[in-house]
Amino acid sequence: MFSTNNRDSWAVKAASIISALVLVGVFPAAAFANMSFTSSTLDGGNSTTVAPSASVSVSLTVNLTSGDDWRSTGWRIADELNSNGSGGGAYTCIDTPDHNTSSGSHSFTETFSITAPVIEDTYDVQFKAYDQNGCSGSPSVFVHKNNGITVEIPDVCPNIAGDQETVPEGMEIVAGLCIPIVVPNTPPIVTLNGDAEMNITVGGTYTELGAFWIDAQDGSGSAVVGGDSVDTATVGTYVVEYSYTDVGNLTDTETRVVNVVPLTDEEQCALDGGTWLGEECDFPPTPEETCVTEGGAWIEGACVFPPTPAEQCVLDGGVWIEGECDIPTPQETCETDGGFWNGTDCEDIANCDEETQTYDEETNTCTDSQEEPVDTDGDTIPDATDNCDSAANVEQTDTDEDGIGDACDSNEGEEENNEGSNEENENPVAETPANETSGSDYFATCMNNRDDDNDGLTDMNDPGCGNPFDSFENDEVPNAPVVGGSVESDAGGDTESEVLGTSCSILTNYIGQDTDNVEDVVFLQNFLNKELGTTLDVNGIFDEITKKAVEAFQLKYWEEILKPWVPFGLSVDEPTGIVYKTTQRMINMLSCPGMEIPMPELP
Repeated sequence: MFSTNNRDSWAVKAASIISALVLVGVFPAAAFANMSFTSSTLDGGNSTTVAPSASVSVSLTVNLTSGDDWRSTGWRIADELNSNGSGGGAYTCIDTPDHNTSSGSHSFTETFSITAPVIEDTYDVQFKAYDQNGCSGSPSVFVHKNNGITVEIPDVCPNIAGDQETVPEGMEIVAGLCIPIVVPNTPPIVTLNGDAEMNITVGGTYTELGAFWIDAQDGSGSAVVGGDSVDTATVGTYVVEYSYTDVGNLTDTETRVVNVVPLTDEEQCALDGGTWLGEECDFPPTPEETCVTEGGAWIEGACVFPPTPAEQCVLDGGVWIEGECDIPTPQETCETDGGFWNGTDCEDIANCDEETQTYDEETNTCTDSQEEPVDTDGDTIPDATDNCDSAANVEQTDTDEDGIGDACDSNEGEEENNEGSNEENENPVAETPANETSGSDYFATCMNNRDDDNDGLTDMNDPGCGNPFDSFENDEVPNAPVVGGSVESDAGGDTESEVLGTSCSILTNYIGQDTDNVEDVVFLQNFLNKELGTTLDVNGIFDEITKKAVEAFQLKYWEEILKPWVPFGLSVDEPTGIVYKTTQRMINMLSCPGMEIPMPELP
């Protein structure tokens, strides 16, 4: 230890001194629970006494566990530092070699030198270990050495050999005594990182760039940030202050002006989802505007479009066929429903007494008959009540009580005998009726439910018209399916039917304008509604609307229905509206998927 005999006489020459360090413990490290100082010495001991501005050797040992890093160390000297590390000025940073461990626990030691203050006094010393270079990064571990360095002024210079004196660094010999060279303290210099003024658009992000200081006595470090807190959500001007006070209590301060400015019209437009067109903001149409532009109506938050022509047609009671709406007139509806159209309203058909009244189709009225009752056989009994109006039978004898008088029963027997003899002649094939024609007229002849050739057979039972299920060409219909029954065939050729798989309904009759088979028409209307998506009234009446739907079906399957008739004068774009051979075949194959019906013989 230095002598203090002349210490007071030299006190006036002392300038400023730097705090001494004393190691007392480890900083409570919140972020580095497993990183700690295990040893710290000053000149090899817990404390040291040196001359002003002398160099002090520091040795620090830090224990690291898995994942810890030690890359830099900060130190500071001051009189009476807080033992918890708060206050006391900035740290001088030393970048030490990087130390880390990936597993286990390891200790690492670093040595370096620090400079003692020039003022005679006792000082505290503090150290921090950082996980990043430049004394940055997460909170570090901390060491405080209370009264770690004592600075004393020696009476004479040490190491005096004979007449030659060796003067220590920072000292000078005055009147034979070593005294510290007084270095005048200069203020630190604070320098901003980045510009001194910056503009930020409201709602943007402000990044603190900070500042650094340089001091002749303390070294360098990061300046303390103060002043205004920048609120980027509020337009305004904010002044941020950066300062540092050195160990000689000299301070330097710099400021940065941060202007939070409002958005430009173009920026506000983009933020609001619009497109800037040079002088104004153009926004995309709202859902409501788009709805109206596309022809809809905005109702209670939803776009409602008017019905399509096809939908409106159905709403109006029509049938949409091939791009057109077919709406029956009131008169057509009236007549279809079996009423009488008087020109303005639909009336029920007048109920006339068939025996005494005559129905007038022009006026829908009944008039009393003035004529005598018809008596064909002249037996004084009107035909309307005569049980045999073709042969006179005043007594009206009916022995077998079958409702037909005996006079007519005898005629019936003769007809049966005649029929029997015809059967013995092996059912000769009737000649084609003279009134048979080709093309669409052919259908009219074979679809009127009449016996046009007077052979006792009507339409589908007449060989002149044909029946796809009647291979015998007579009035019998072997193996003919019935509507709603099972599809059968005579696979063995024994005239007995075999059921083929699952039952399905098919048409066995042809259907035309005068068809009165309600069950067949109901089947047809249900089929067309399902196949074409029409909304026909399923009423069993083959009306004009049903006929048009059949025409649409024939055009849809023209290759299977219309094309086979081309050799007979029918065009592929000329639908008949009549359910005849090829139309019936296509309906039945679609009604019974998987059933293949051979093309019937044409015409």
